[in-house]
Amino acid sequence: MRKITKLCLTLLFASLVASCDISYLDREIEEVAWDGNLKIPAGFINYNLSEIFDDLGSSDLEPTSTEEFSFIYTETFSGENNDAFNVDIDDTTIESSVSSPITEQELANIGETFPYTITAEISSGIPNPLIGTFSNNNQKVHDLNLTQELTGVVFDGGVMNLVFDSAVEASIEITVTIPSFTNKSDGAIFTQTETVTNGTQETISLNLKDYNADLTNDGTGTGKTNNKVVINVDAAFTFVEGNTLNANDAISYEAIISDVSYTLINGDFKQEPFNISSNTIDLGEFFDNFSEGDVSFENVSMDINVTSDYGFPISMDLSSITATGTNTSVNLNYSAPGPLPNTIIINGVENFGDAPRITNTTLDDTNSNIAELLESKPNSIAFDISGKANPLSNGVNENFFEANNNGFQAEVSIGFDKVSLDKEIDFDGADDLDDFESIRLVATVENKIPLTGDVLLEFKNDNNQVLHTESLTAFEAANVDQAGSSDGIAVSSNFEILLDQNEINSITNASKINIRITLELPTGRNSVLIKGSDELDVILGIEAKANITPEN
Repeated sequence: MRKITKLCLTLLFASLVASCDISYLDREIEEVAWDGNLKIPAGFINYNLSEIFDDLGSSDLEPTSTEEFSFIYTETFSGENNDAFNVDIDDTTIESSVSSPITEQELANIGETFPYTITAEISSGIPNPLIGTFSNNNQKVHDLNLTQELTGVVFDGGVMNLVFDSAVEASIEITVTIPSFTNKSDGAIFTQTETVTNGTQETISLNLKDYNADLTNDGTGTGKTNNKVVINVDAAFTFVEGNTLNANDAISYEAIISDVSYTLINGDFKQEPFNISSNTIDLGEFFDNFSEGDVSFENVSMDINVTSDYGFPISMDLSSITATGTNTSVNLNYSAPGPLPNTIIINGVENFGDAPRITNTTLDDTNSNIAELLESKPNSIAFDISGKANPLSNGVNENFFEANNNGFQAEVSIGFDKVSLDKEIDFDGADDLDDFESIRLVATVENKIPLTGDVLLEFKNDNNQVLHTESLTAFEAANVDQAGSSDGIAVSSNFEILLDQNEINSITNASKINIRITLELPTGRNSVLIKGSDELDVILGIEAKANITPEN
């Protein structure tokens, strides 16, 4: 009968990943011959959670301690220090002038040179042809020298003052046209006419808040450039008798742009680097609980959900996401659907005023090595993500930047359904299995732990071949309170494993048992609070059919 007792102990240890004291069964019994059913009360086992985790290799969960146990880990990220897109339009002064239409040639035509005072007649009875109105014009194309190639601006503030000074003895009617600036209300190009006389100064002011800027005009109106402001000045000079003409006669002006702010800018941001904040997910406490044995996960995924109201697409290069442990370092590999490896493309808002664009990407075992990252049991996963604008650009890009945007916000969640731990134990009872025709293991589990768990037993030979497997739903999770910890009321469940003669024969050559414990959270919970004092009670019994003789 020592063989029966030995096998009972082995099966109990394999199914519970533990041992229990049934030494009262380990005693000599007189030789008998018996063919029939054998019922053995296996006894009562109590485990508290601190002892279970101690068996798993963790001594951190003490009977009096409490720890959050979660299968989802989340961090948030944002764009930062991206002033390259928030282009400054600095104060600037544009200088130019309109020369007098009376040139040296016009004076030569009447036999005069500079300086010259206009007379009523150039000879008796011949009126002076220089008395009257003559026109000239000037176009100034000014480069704002901005850090990005802007094509348009929706001004929110600022002023442009055009200050005209005349050194010409004449009455001058000037018409200023700025094709770069259009009125927000009616779309009309800015135009204004003023009169300037000798020795006077005239100022024309624009409140830029009332205007939009088209910076593509190169003076021809073809819209093939950027960062340019065009100012056209037409001047009508009226000369009268007594005006003195000089060779350098001109009306000069300064266009002073200052205190510019804007609601929106349009342009091509090329492939400007885009900065994303760095963050780290700390997994040290989680993997402290599983410091021994191999760890595997089911349905591991990384969800990256990005909201952006930038007016251009942005790339997120995931190559530098690294899981780091004490002696390990594993980089994330993502099989992206596009041409850029390890890269997610974040869609940009197509039109100003549209709702922010949301881009959701899921990494799992079909397109990444995210499971490998977790199975390396890292202390942390570092997110040092880089990016750039217009990652798929092949030419000119039509982008925009809103000054008061919400920017770029990303949430990264790493989650899984279950975590499994593998450990092997020696199996010494295989030689004695021939005495049994069938074995039934029955159990009642009363659980106060807020985790459910399964046990998989793999019977292996010396060549590591699996000869037989059995699955045991060991316990259901205890109910949890509002805080996520066990409510202290035991939840009972029953289970059994039946081995017939063929199954017994299949494990005769087994030398070890690989025990896989799978833990999972209760349905609807992302985390629970486990307490070292949480416990479960297991009441076990064995029913076996045996053929026992004095010879065996």
